[in-house]
Amino acid sequence: MADPTPKADELAGTEQPFVQHLVELRDRILYSLAGVVLFAIGLAIWPGPGELIDFIAIPIRNHMPPDAKLIAVGVFSPFFVPLKVLLMSAMIVALPWLMYQMWAFVAPGLYSHEKRFALPLIFIGSLLAYGGIAFVQFFVLDQMFFFIQGFTPDSVAATPDIASYVQAILSLYLAFGLAFQVPAGALQPRDHPAAQGFSRLFHRLGLRHRRHRHAARCDLATGAGHTDVHSVSGGHLGVALV
Repeated sequence: MADPTPKADELAGTEQPFVQHLVELRDRILYSLAGVVLFAIGLAIWPGPGELIDFIAIPIRNHMPPDAKLIAVGVFSPFFVPLKVLLMSAMIVALPWLMYQMWAFVAPGLYSHEKRFALPLIFIGSLLAYGGIAFVQFFVLDQMFFFIQGFTPDSVAATPDIASYVQAILSLYLAFGLAFQVPAGALQPRDHPAAQGFSRLFHRLGLRHRRHRHAARCDLATGAGHTDVHSVSGGHLGVALV
């Protein structure tokens, strides 16, 4: 005969005051910033901001004339653009550390059987984000600029501004990095304990992947009639959301 006595909630009595949550949030933000700064210093030493810009500019330069270069229109662009690229690269490299800090902030409100999925979640989430960014860098940008340069008349010199270029690819990195997280959030309860744990975890964290996926599909359908560059990148983004 089963024991009718209900099991005690292991989270009972662990509630913390609101101020304590703010203090914990402050500490996690400081730890995240410290990690980004350390990675930024390392990337500034090697390979350096110039080499980072040369790397992210490969897709567009492959479709420019041999002697053409990106231009810096703004007065302070030669200084702020390399700094922006350096910080962006540091955040990408520090992504597992940032995800761990987010996990550490919500972990006190999770059950012990849910906490076991911390490392797999961070590992899979980081790999998916890196996969999305690599998809942009090595495929989406190449196809997008091939499409754009094909419409450039011979009388027009295509010399994009480095600041606008960095802003565009940063938006694409973020969009595809988030879109590639859908497989992790789409796990439904199955007989396998890992799938059940992931599904409960995303449910407790308030992630409603179906709602966001449908919203993204509606946005893509709304912009399907446009012929600008966003429709090109949006089409590739739709691949990640299917």
